[in-house]
Amino acid sequence: MKYSTVAVGLLSGLSFFALFAAEPQVAKFTAGRVNSPLTPEQSLTTFKLEPGLRMEVAAAEPLVVNPVAIAFDEQGRMYVAENRGYPTGPGEGKAPVGIIALLEDTDGDGRYDKRTVFADGLTFPNGVMCWKGGIFVTCAPDVLYLKDTD
Repeated sequence: MKYSTVAVGLLSGLSFFALFAAEPQVAKFTAGRVNSPLTPEQSLTTFKLEPGLRMEVAAAEPLVVNPVAIAFDEQGRMYVAENRGYPTGPGEGKAPVGIIALLEDTDGDGRYDKRTVFADGLTFPNGVMCWKGGIFVTCAPDVLYLKDTD
């Protein structure tokens, strides 16, 4: 995987995480309604960047769904906390649906193309941090340490 890009972005629907600050343009309204959602590539054109900086799509739907936090491990893999079901939850009597997805760039082109569900059944995961070969995940009121040992 190349790491020479200045910024890596994660675009998914209306959710956007960037590793630097940028000024998004305001959505245009037509006849009292918002235009249809932009593709990740179209969304890139709505940001104003400082000269010399560039922004690229690293992952987008359907590879990720409802992302709220990301972290990169020492191998360049991306862990994504997907806060599915927020704010109402999965419904009465149903199991939690939060997920930690592990994304990998298998062909080295800078775009993640492989998804593995690393953990599921989580109640509103909202933070992830890599540490010693595993990850810390915040799911209030819990802080979990998850590690794949096999």
